[in-house]
Amino acid sequence: MTECFVGRQPILDRRNQVYAYELLYRHNLDNAIGDVDRTVATSRVVMNAFVDIGLERVVGRHRGLVHVSEVFLLSPELTGFPPERLMLQISEPITATPKVTATL
Repeated sequence: MTECFVGRQPILDRRNQVYAYELLYRHNLDNAIGDVDRTVATSRVVMNAFVDIGLERVVGRHRGLVHVSEVFLLSPELTGFPPERLMLQISEPITATPKVTATL
């Protein structure tokens, strides 16, 4: 079995309760990011959290937040994920083209 890694950082609400978890790419047990393209890292986080590990095991009843680039935002990998479980953080300047706006 191939090992997969996902870092998670809690996002707290005003009452100091967990609202969501930011999901972060990790390369190994050393909590390292490694030398990887941002879009590839996002794809691996989403695959690891949703498919390999399972979202329930990673975030429980909370939402997962992932950083996305324009390339990832417009990729077919993003389709099929429930919006009530996945929040997107735009992590670079993205032009609000009609395609980007429709995707969001």
